[in-house]
Amino acid sequence: MVTRLYRIFRAKTAGLCAPRGCTVSRATWLRLGSVFGPLFLVVVLMRLLQYSITVRAGVPPLSLILLSAALTPLLLFLTSVAVYVWCRARWPDVLPVWHFLAVSTLTAGLSIGASMLVPPPTTEWLTLSAFEAIRWDVLLLLLLALSFLFLLERTRGRVRLVCLIVLYALTPPLMFLPAGTFGYFVSTGSPADVTLLKYFLVNFPDLAKVIASELYGLRVLLPFLPVLILLPPLLLLRIRPVRRWAYATPTQSEAGTPWHVLLGAIPFVLLLALLPQTSLPEAYPPSSYVSVLGVDAVTGSSRARPVVQETTPPFDTKGLRLTATDSTRRMNVVMIFLESIRARSTTLFDPSLDTTPFLDTLAQQALVAEQMYAVVPYTNKSLTPLLAGIPPYPHREIIAARPGGIPGPGLPALLKPHGYRSAFFTPATLAYEHKDIVLQNLGFDEMYGDGAFEPNGFDRTNHFGYEDKIIIEPSLAWVDDRVAAGEPFFLSYLTLVAHHPYTVPPSFQQRDYGVEDETLNAYLNALRYSDDFLRALMQGFEERDLLDSTLFIIIGDHGQAFGEHKQRMHPDVLWDEALHVPALLYNPVLFPQRQWTGGARQQIDLLPTVADVLNMKLEGGFYPGLSMLQPVPPGRVLYFSGWESDIVLALRRDAMKFMCRYKRCAMQVFDTAADPLEQNNLAPTLPPERLHEAEQEMRRWRHNVRQVYKDHLATADERR
Repeated sequence: MVTRLYRIFRAKTAGLCAPRGCTVSRATWLRLGSVFGPLFLVVVLMRLLQYSITVRAGVPPLSLILLSAALTPLLLFLTSVAVYVWCRARWPDVLPVWHFLAVSTLTAGLSIGASMLVPPPTTEWLTLSAFEAIRWDVLLLLLLALSFLFLLERTRGRVRLVCLIVLYALTPPLMFLPAGTFGYFVSTGSPADVTLLKYFLVNFPDLAKVIASELYGLRVLLPFLPVLILLPPLLLLRIRPVRRWAYATPTQSEAGTPWHVLLGAIPFVLLLALLPQTSLPEAYPPSSYVSVLGVDAVTGSSRARPVVQETTPPFDTKGLRLTATDSTRRMNVVMIFLESIRARSTTLFDPSLDTTPFLDTLAQQALVAEQMYAVVPYTNKSLTPLLAGIPPYPHREIIAARPGGIPGPGLPALLKPHGYRSAFFTPATLAYEHKDIVLQNLGFDEMYGDGAFEPNGFDRTNHFGYEDKIIIEPSLAWVDDRVAAGEPFFLSYLTLVAHHPYTVPPSFQQRDYGVEDETLNAYLNALRYSDDFLRALMQGFEERDLLDSTLFIIIGDHGQAFGEHKQRMHPDVLWDEALHVPALLYNPVLFPQRQWTGGARQQIDLLPTVADVLNMKLEGGFYPGLSMLQPVPPGRVLYFSGWESDIVLALRRDAMKFMCRYKRCAMQVFDTAADPLEQNNLAPTLPPERLHEAEQEMRRWRHNVRQVYKDHLATADERR
């Protein structure tokens, strides 16, 4: 019956194309199969792997994921072979597209059946949501394959040659994109999108070593997987027997036309496009060609943006200045930014961890913040709130690295009229993301990065620079010059060793902290090295008798995640493991014993804190921070943004934290007082109106901060 209906269909549609020279050649089938076959395999495998990681309780070894997620592609392949052989023997006139449709339908049924029989660890993720994770990629590749089939069969000469060039030029990026986004997801737990793609392309020379450091074990195969899969099929046409077969006249049973293929593919296209959408798990970041390229409306992975009502700007510091008073203190100010140090991994907040014993010792004569948070967990974003007291531009672009890109002065510029000389020391390169321009915009007189130091005796422990202790002697020599000149100084440090991949010098003896995650163990050792650096640095100031006359501010630039919420590293992590950092003000005269300051604090609070300690007034504008010497008023709201604010935003009002994640804005709410590890999502128990109000509030904050920066840049451009 099926064969008879198909023959009637073929007879009725034969006139759509002239019979002579219009059949789909074997060479075209071979070319398209050699390109799109591997593409389908890589895309489906990468997406299902990502989905498998997401729905599991944690991230299992990659070998286990490969074993479990490869079950469906393997079943699809074996079933396809069996059904194809069976169809060829009985229905020789059935077109390849109909083969594919029949195989897909049968395989779907067998896969669901297998999921009921095979143990759950390998099939727990085999659901309709898994289909939702791959459907738009499959549809896009199918439409591309059909388009190239028509182009290759309906064009001749140079036009056909151009089509072939486009086909083979398009294949590598289509192959590398899912592999690259999957690799980024495995390393960070965050999604990739078009802005991230642009960022990597622009900064690839600087990021090459970062990427290489993540390629270990089976991950080494990821960059080569597309080539390994794609190259062998492409070489098929170079084999003489294959070429003879490919360019031979097709048999009558093979002589389908492009129009037949198109009509045969219509049901499958409609099936992919029109099936009702299935909700994806909240934690699953949308990943497909269209979502990576920013076309989220097509996949439905992004809710419509709510209308944001403009309000008063959240800050205006472009005219800010420090004014001396009768009680102004003439003190040096030293700010030490500890790279990637999260509060929960320090001895200060977890006495059972022997990672930062010296920091804990300093805290005996310091004002210590119980709850200090980053604004954006990213170093070159954190410099603006740490030093200028305002939020950074909430977008991946480092606008602060543009000339005049910060809409307000930094502490070095504010203190300069009062005779302060300023300098910034880091063992890292200043060229990455133009950190040197950021520091210039903040008002530093002098800046020293890795190229300014004599490397003999010091190890290059990181792709960005050297071990931290390389900056101790040069910075203390700079201090000696200031003391000799009788100048007060503002000095900033930024460490590096605790940055990923957490490599300490070979001479530094490592410990086993008893954690299963080897990367976390390396991180804890890196924190211990940072603490040792801090000990050596403070000893230098003590030898110069500068402890009593200097305000030391020691704070983390951001924290770090190690899979506590299925995310790693920090850029788009707004859980407390990436936001909550240690912070203390050290001076044995001002703080003869440990004092804790409660309430929710943020890096924007350092600017008014320095003014408060020095007994100076901030005039000529309004700022969002609050001095750490003052109590936190009830109901204070803190705002947070990921490296890319279109991926994740959050706000905190007292202990209640609202988080809007992964573009789909699946709101999550946590009571951080009762649930400090953020495990119990309260969003389902709250009225939708309250969730919508919180979403509007954080989007309004993002809009208003962006607007301040845009207006400032527009004014600066007009002046130039």
